[in-house]
Amino acid sequence: VEQSVYALLRTREMAISRYKDFGIPVDWLLDSGVVGK
Repeated sequence: VEQSVYALLRTREMAISRYKDFGIPVDWLLDSGVVGK
């Protein structure tokens, strides 16, 4: 179970950094729940 959680967090971090590269507002994604909390 822990491995899946770490994988999920790692994927989310990669997605956030990728969105930042594209200039997409990460805060909006977090608020809208696309990335999740």
